[in-house]
Amino acid sequence: MFCKNCGKELKDDAMFCEECGAKVESTAFNAEPNTRPATQTVVVQQTPVTEETLPAQYRPLSAWAYFGLSLLFSIPIAGFVLLIVFSCSRKNINRRNFARSYWCALIIVAAIILIYAILALTGVLGYGFAEWIQNLTH
Repeated sequence: MFCKNCGKELKDDAMFCEECGAKVESTAFNAEPNTRPATQTVVVQQTPVTEETLPAQYRPLSAWAYFGLSLLFSIPIAGFVLLIVFSCSRKNINRRNFARSYWCALIIVAAIILIYAILALTGVLGYGFAEWIQNLTH
C-alpha cells in the first residue's frame, strides 16, 4: 500500500503516513463494508498519584492549614482582604474552596444575627426596644 499524498510505501496496518503525516484510508476496509479493522490494544503504564506528582493547584491542605486559615480569616481587616483574595485565587483549589465555604458560614452567621436583632428590636423575644433603652438610662 502506498500513500496517496506523497507516494511512500506504507505498512499494511498504518493509519498515518510516516513521511508526510497524511491519514491513510484503508482500501481493504473500504472494499468490504461489513468488515472492521483489527483493533490494537494500547497499554498505558500509569504512575501512582502522590502529593508530589499533583500539580500545585490540586495539592490538598493539611488540617493545620485549615486551622491557620480560620485564624487568619478571623483577623478584622487583613483577614477579610485575604478572604476575598483566596476566594478568587486559582493557585490552590482546596484553599479557594475553603475560603468560599468560610464566606457561606459568614453569610449564615450574619443572617442569624440580623434575624435576632430584628426580633429583639420589635419585642418578639419578650424584651422590647423601649425597655432596653429604659434599662440603659437607669
